[in-house]
Amino acid sequence: MKTGKLYVQSPYGRESFKVLVIKRFLGFYRIEALGFTRLAGQDRYLTQGEQAWVPRHAVRLLEGQDG
Repeated sequence: MKTGKLYVQSPYGRESFKVLVIKRFLGFYRIEALGFTRLAGQDRYLTQGEQAWVPRHAVRLLEGQDG
């Protein structure tokens, strides 16, 4: 599994959250939150350990990883 940054545009500006990338399917990543994570949309959040599908363009994989 790889780690990456999920980027979300919010009313407070552009925010990023560190996530664990579990799976890739077509244009989406299955991510697991490593802490409190805000998703796009109103009142959509993940707490540590929760998973969600997100668009691949919203995630940047971190450099220097095996896999």
